[in-house]
Amino acid sequence: MNARIHLLGVAFQRLPKSLCCSCGRRVAPRLEQAIGFPDCAPEELIDELVRRVSQLAGEEKESGRVGWVDINDNATARAGMSSLMVSATIERRAEIETIPHLTTRDWSVMGLESMLLGAHAEGVRNVLAITGDPPEVGDYPGARGVYEIDAIGLTQLMTNLNRGEDFNGRPIDAPTSFFPGVAVNPTADDMDVELERFDAEWGQRYPATVQAWRQAWENVIPFLSLPEDLRRAVYTTNTIEGLHRQIRKAIKTRGHFPDQQAATKLIYLAIIKADAKWQRSRTWSAPRAALKIHFGDRYPG
Repeated sequence: MNARIHLLGVAFQRLPKSLCCSCGRRVAPRLEQAIGFPDCAPEELIDELVRRVSQLAGEEKESGRVGWVDINDNATARAGMSSLMVSATIERRAEIETIPHLTTRDWSVMGLESMLLGAHAEGVRNVLAITGDPPEVGDYPGARGVYEIDAIGLTQLMTNLNRGEDFNGRPIDAPTSFFPGVAVNPTADDMDVELERFDAEWGQRYPATVQAWRQAWENVIPFLSLPEDLRRAVYTTNTIEGLHRQIRKAIKTRGHFPDQQAATKLIYLAIIKADAKWQRSRTWSAPRAALKIHFGDRYPG
């Protein structure tokens, strides 16, 4: 039994530890308690753990509070299960959308392209491009990262694949339909430098976008100086999308309506039901305080 628990601990450590959900509530703190200790042979532990993680993701989806699962890729430079493989498994078994991270630290351009095409064949569409922590902070002292490209280059690679081209512009069999995401550093030391970098990378291809940023730059900088909780309250749409999801679910279940009044009544009942499950945001106190500080009497709250 001690050997089995030890093997489970090793296996569990190698599973993605930062499963998150769209409502902002972290699933990981209750993951080990939820999946329990599988009573199976040591060689079957990984498969059983993945099955239980997929089951948990499905349960979170059925709760109505979760719309997607976020999965890290070798976070803090520690080797773990491939985020793309885990995402494909969860999407297939739990039928819930995933957002796998993909780091350029561990793969060449050819390797990244190969993994992306395989993940696309398995139905994965969302990918968050990250450069990755340096290897020296992880479990492999002396190791060196690949870093043939960074997160911007990975975004360019997915953009090319969506156009039906590889990284070098050569045609592939069929275009992909990835939805690339990038991590933004809102506290960069010099935002002007970041804007110039953006211009250098994308200015020739998207001149109108760069011009729009430059024209609004004086308004962007004050926004980035606001506290993170306040910025999130301004730009996030999770709350609205959550309500829309409940309404769509009710309409899809009903199927058809004899008249407009029947549809209106169903939408009203769906909103009432969603309101009963409403949970007050735990982070609203900080945005309210920031609004009061920045806008004074203009904010009545």
